[in-house]
Amino acid sequence: MSPTASIVDCLRKILPILIVFCIPLSMNFSKVAWAAPEFVIDVGDILEIQVQDEPMLTVTREVDSDGTFQLPLLQKVEAAGKTPTDLARHIEKRLVDEEYLWTPRVSVKIKERPGYVVQVHGAVGQPGMIPLQEKMRIRDALERQGGILEDHAAPEMILRGRKRPTEIRIDRHLLVSKGLAGKMLNFLLRPGDEIIVPEAGRIRLVGAVKEPADVARIARITLFDFLAQAGVQKNELTGWIVLRRENADEILVDPAAIQNNRRAEDFDLQDGDCVTVLGKGVYYLGGEVAEPGIRQWDDALTLKQILPSVASKENHDEKALELIHPSPLKTMQYPLAVIQSATAQDVFIQEGDVILIRNKSSESG
Repeated sequence: MSPTASIVDCLRKILPILIVFCIPLSMNFSKVAWAAPEFVIDVGDILEIQVQDEPMLTVTREVDSDGTFQLPLLQKVEAAGKTPTDLARHIEKRLVDEEYLWTPRVSVKIKERPGYVVQVHGAVGQPGMIPLQEKMRIRDALERQGGILEDHAAPEMILRGRKRPTEIRIDRHLLVSKGLAGKMLNFLLRPGDEIIVPEAGRIRLVGAVKEPADVARIARITLFDFLAQAGVQKNELTGWIVLRRENADEILVDPAAIQNNRRAEDFDLQDGDCVTVLGKGVYYLGGEVAEPGIRQWDDALTLKQILPSVASKENHDEKALELIHPSPLKTMQYPLAVIQSATAQDVFIQEGDVILIRNKSSESG
């Protein structure tokens, strides 16, 4: 027999043995990896004791201040400091040693732990505080409280607690997914943990659209996709799109970018964004003003006529006015104090213009 044939014959013999031993090993490892540690029983815990085929010994008891509880036949049973499994074996041994039962099968469960609670807040069916049960995980707590309100919840949820060094942010879609990712994110809960499911931020759509919208942002969405979902047709866009974002300068988007699907100029929307679509008969006034948004336009309208309506009248020397003509694109900047002076030349506003009052240090959008 050749050396190669000998090796092949040897492998054929040992392969079934490897399969027999490796499969149980991988199964046992899986169980160990996801096994949850048992609680140690403490004073005040409510225990549920079940003895198979013995209804008289199947009872619910509270652990007294001395760490014990009363069980029929055995009277006082020590519980504090033991795990439920340890206590079950202890009860079985006593039943045998004291000659009450030959082969008792006992199970112990911590039904309730006063002071051991978990709080569930936000976009769930029933926000509130619930008792922490043994081996309870995030999905268990959410299900007990009516589940996540899918139409109102943000994409990300938060887990925080007294015994956790930092808060943990969890993608709620991955949490409920099957497979390894869902298991890894379904953390075991600890006393005092808080599960927070934030309300979804809202995104507004106003201006030259058929129907203004105020919708919850329940998933990642870009500007282009948001306009498409809102029913805004690309060929209907005749003016600039202005994105107003809290604590930030307005962002201007050329309608040609959307019409030509230039994805490089697309970007993610954030909670609280307001998207304004400019059209015929309007202009946009924004920046550091009391009520940013679209205004009615007429062909005799000038900058000096609209400036008295700008509520931000402090520190004019530090502010600038930026005037953006959409077609053909032209941007002009004026110190606000200068344009308001009586000697300054007035400037006509064109249909679809964007006027922004900004600090002089702000960059152009």
